[in-house]
Amino acid sequence: MIYFDNASTTFCKPKIVYKALKLYKRYGANIARGNNQNKSRQIIEKTRENLKRLVKADDGYEVFFSQSATFATNQIIKGLNLERIKNIYISRFEHNAVLRVVYNLKKRYNVNVIFLEMQGIELDIKKIEEQFRNNHPDLVIISHVSNVCGIVQNYRPVFYEAKKYKSITILDMAQSFGMIEVNFVKDKIDIGIFAGHKTLYGFSGIGGAVIKKSVGINDLLQGGTGIDSASEEMPNEYPLKLEPGTQNVLGIYSLFYSTKYILRLGYKKIAKIEQRNFERLKHTLLNCGLFKIIDIENAKSIISCIPIKYQPENFERFFSKYNLIVRIGLQCSPEAHRLLGTFPSGTIRFSISIFNTKFNFVRLKRILNKMKRLLN
Repeated sequence: MIYFDNASTTFCKPKIVYKALKLYKRYGANIARGNNQNKSRQIIEKTRENLKRLVKADDGYEVFFSQSATFATNQIIKGLNLERIKNIYISRFEHNAVLRVVYNLKKRYNVNVIFLEMQGIELDIKKIEEQFRNNHPDLVIISHVSNVCGIVQNYRPVFYEAKKYKSITILDMAQSFGMIEVNFVKDKIDIGIFAGHKTLYGFSGIGGAVIKKSVGINDLLQGGTGIDSASEEMPNEYPLKLEPGTQNVLGIYSLFYSTKYILRLGYKKIAKIEQRNFERLKHTLLNCGLFKIIDIENAKSIISCIPIKYQPENFERFFSKYNLIVRIGLQCSPEAHRLLGTFPSGTIRFSISIFNTKFNFVRLKRILNKMKRLLN
């Protein structure tokens, strides 16, 4: 398998992550239940601390785990006090995990969903300032890195401006958590959503968020927590109020090891390897003669391509024949494609990680050369 679909799920994982299976074999019972709860709880609490360290979140923040970034997004946005939210601002690069949630709220609660002003494909802070003056923001959501073209959005000045109106700020970090260094406190980030299986290098089926404790989130889901079982209500403190039922212990253990790996490797080393592999990918795609690439100056890890001949879906069968794994279509971000002019056919998306080898790029070049010969 020649794997260039790391924006969907990073593969392979660091070897250390697979130690989670051994750990689960010893301490795989329910959190806060049974005689092994102390060791299990220690590992899980350490994982929470590691996640906070990765984004420089202080004691005013807490981490909660969910089934995925999508589940966490739903829990957070729908769990806000919607009586106080009238204007929701989002960027054009949002994933359907955000888009569909806010559109659902628009239908149910008559909130205003407003796109942040852009200059080309960049956020236009001056126009956004005017937007905020005319319609004060109550909630601002920005995707840190687009899953379509890899653009890194300049969220900081937008969040600074939003805080003048006491808006809640959410950064969707599904494509960036653990890859790009941020500072939650200085950057005015109230909530950062993560997907465990992407740039955090964990297993599938685990996600969540780092959330400022002062942000009130109502519990959408109710169930057992292992404590205060006589109460008819969920516990009111984080993270328990957002973690009902049996948690994905194996998934959290995978993050325990992957966050240790990232912290040890460091952001500078990760950035260096990512950039090297990104340049290899870009060089290969530019020189194959098959595609026009969407060339973004500050993109990270992701390149979308438009075929010079045919439509993106025409490449799917050929790629499958040679076991080349990429993502073809709209990548669950229709507004991004409208902005980029690639709607409705979408693109062919190639995405790397720090684990792509030189051999992967040699194989990719060979496959693309074969296709070029067939098309000519």
